Amino acid sequence: MIQLESAEMSGSIRVESQLLDALLAEARRDPRTECCGLLAGRDGIISVVFPARNALASATAYEIAPAELFALFRRMREQGLDHLGIYHSHPDTD
Repeated sequence: MIQLESAEMSGSIRVESQLLDALLAEARRDPRTECCGLLAGRDGIISVVFPARNALASATAYEIAPAELFALFRRMREQGLDHLGIYHSHPDTD
């Protein structure tokens, strides 16, 4: 389990370790395009990744189309999960 903290957040968010491998694999699938999606879980522990399509198909920016974003939030709600974050890669930087 990895713990993330931020000055802007009260408390902390934890990430199940195996999810980091899944995020890295997603980012490597198409290294020319930023990957993106939502992170969800319960009690401050990220346990589910909801990958999304980068509507911009860009290496320097990402956008999740509104219809897809609403569908992902609906799936989260149906599964009783909390939205805990958004992720995206930076393929054009170290």
